Amino acid sequence: MQAYVLNQYKDPNWVELEEIQLAPLADDKVRIAVKAVSVNPVDFKIAQGKFALPLPRIIGIDFSGYVAEYGKNVHGFNVEDKVFGLADLYSQGTFAQFVDIDPAALSRMPEGLSFVEAAVIPCAGITAWQAIMQKVVIPKGSSILITSGGGGVGGFAIQFARLIGAHILTTASKNFKRIYELGASEIINYKTESVVDRVNKITNGEGLKTVIDMVSPESAFENAKMLRYNGGIVSIQGRPVASPFAPFTKSLTLAEVALGAAYSSGDTLSLQEMAKAGEEIAKLIVAKKIDPMISHIYSFDELPAALEQVASRQTEGKVVVSLG
Repeated sequence: MQAYVLNQYKDPNWVELEEIQLAPLADDKVRIAVKAVSVNPVDFKIAQGKFALPLPRIIGIDFSGYVAEYGKNVHGFNVEDKVFGLADLYSQGTFAQFVDIDPAALSRMPEGLSFVEAAVIPCAGITAWQAIMQKVVIPKGSSILITSGGGGVGGFAIQFARLIGAHILTTASKNFKRIYELGASEIINYKTESVVDRVNKITNGEGLKTVIDMVSPESAFENAKMLRYNGGIVSIQGRPVASPFAPFTKSLTLAEVALGAAYSSGDTLSLQEMAKAGEEIAKLIVAKKIDPMISHIYSFDELPAALEQVASRQTEGKVVVSLG
């Protein structure tokens, strides 16, 4: 098969298209013929060496495609079933013509969903789904702050919060029209105004019921200070090491999302729950209730350019590579 291999760390352009011999399929895995992959920030971070994974390696975590083969211990799948899912960050990557996957992690594609649309769901979509739908309680009409509303996870989170009727505040510095169309109620330009001052003004000093932080543990710590009593914060890029309030004062919920930990912890049930979440998101996309936010589609031979696009941090929405 052809695959993009990372042979040395430096930047996304170090991936090279190579011919790779397919290994024998394990008895407990499903081999997927890949039709599309989504490019995520974690992919260029791997290429830059931030995870210090052994090289050479195929990178990539999102994929959609169809079942090409399955191991003798796998049940419930047939050849040519259309599926999508999240690969194990520490195992075989998806920037290839084939990838072997734990069947527990496979979501089935509904009729009406394209491979390109399916490929954007796993990392960004399921991360946002867990943050909004599973980690905290968000009452209808309550105020929620979602940072980085222009990104893939932020965009999905805004749309899920809209579906449950939240009053959505988000941070961004450009493309406000698109973010309002996703469902944001208020956009705070973090480059030109104080987020704290705007939140206080919008909430009349009452604070926020929920924060979804996409930035860092430090950002999560500061944003948690804006929470009301019984509020909750979900950290996507690392949770704060401590609560900003003393015990028995604000009664906060501090949560995190780390999809890859379902693999590293060996928790098959959690992989299955993630796959079911992917299927729910897919149904919403087919029903036109959720926009998959695809901003760029590249061909397979343009995959290094897709990595550069995401690494530029100038992308709004999702970048997809189609294998045709």
